[in-house]
Amino acid sequence: MRPFPIIFSFVVMLFGFTPSATAYRLSFASPPPDWSALDAWQGTMSREAFLHRLETVYAPGGASSETIRVEATAAYIRTRASQPHAYYRLAFAEGGGAEVAAKPVIFPGGRLAGSHIVIDPGHIGGDWAELEQRSFRIGDDPPVREGDWVLLVAQRLRHLLEAEGVQVTLVREANEPVTSARPADFFAAAAQQLGRPAPETGEEPKPDIRRRAELLFYRSAEIRARADLIDRLPQPADLILCLHINAAAWPDPENPSLVDEDHLHILVNGAYSREELALDDQRWQMLRRLLRRLDDNERIAARALADAMAEKTGLPPFTYRSPVAVNIDGHPYIWARNLAANRLFDGPVLFLEPWVANSHSAYARLQMGHYEGHRMIDGEPRLSIVEEYAQSVLSGLRRLAAEPPPTPEDAQP
Repeated sequence: MRPFPIIFSFVVMLFGFTPSATAYRLSFASPPPDWSALDAWQGTMSREAFLHRLETVYAPGGASSETIRVEATAAYIRTRASQPHAYYRLAFAEGGGAEVAAKPVIFPGGRLAGSHIVIDPGHIGGDWAELEQRSFRIGDDPPVREGDWVLLVAQRLRHLLEAEGVQVTLVREANEPVTSARPADFFAAAAQQLGRPAPETGEEPKPDIRRRAELLFYRSAEIRARADLIDRLPQPADLILCLHINAAAWPDPENPSLVDEDHLHILVNGAYSREELALDDQRWQMLRRLLRRLDDNERIAARALADAMAEKTGLPPFTYRSPVAVNIDGHPYIWARNLAANRLFDGPVLFLEPWVANSHSAYARLQMGHYEGHRMIDGEPRLSIVEEYAQSVLSGLRRLAAEPPPTPEDAQP
């Protein structure tokens, strides 16, 4: 059993084509984009600001060159991959004074009280952890299930935040799916994606079809169900926190052994690839986030939480060595990635990724469970990982409310 890996985009697998949307190229189960919804941002952003966000956060390395053409007074965005001459024209602001101001700080007034924070405990956990590949164990030790642990953190963090006067919404309250769908509901779609005949009703699907259906269940349907839940909340989220615990690949998958590395990083939305921007829905979703300037608040909030969490946990930063992520503002702990949740969840979204669950140090602490007070670990009194995680996030949010760190105007990822 391999540990839960660093989250990655699974774009090719999630391509979905339906007879009713043959003119569009869409992620699996995504509705066609409504380009007119971008009309509200016509003339609200300068060409320079648009290009800066596009090139340093959302589509670095020329990823948008085939789908977005930037001219002097407007950007021309391809609306359908199947129609290369169909474009949406987005006018730029005329002169610096015409651009709307950046979004205000997340917690105006220097206080958390009265804000609304949504907490998404990552994955599902419980009986679903094996299917999600988010469970592992060494020998006869109790299994480490990421979904179980982050739910404990979410519950503890909710208690701490409510004591500060914050309205808190947990996306899930138990180790059960938010979606009502189940893997079997996706056997036909999985077979279609694989170019195979769909299994008959009651027939056991081939292993590759079953595995593809499971991926569609927890990487697509489950995330979309959570996004729908957030969309239906009566009060919009001021900040959305997606709680995770990281893991590293086994040195030898056939003979699992713990690793030495342990680290922390925080993800904001961005770093869309050329292949992802070839999908009509993801291109639209990226532009909607860019034009709403959500990166301003994500970057500001990420700096506050990264600094506090690094201070409280003592974890060094994780560094990506692949093009799926881009560093933000030169901050060693902050990276942009295009993940389903931080793309679909409505509002500023941070993915928190502290610890490496299958490291020697983190695994030993996880095996201790969630305990009260401190225990001596390597000669130092330490809280449980649940408490340390929750307290470090609270510290970052307090820091953000009291003195939001600036977003450098000239930052180059």
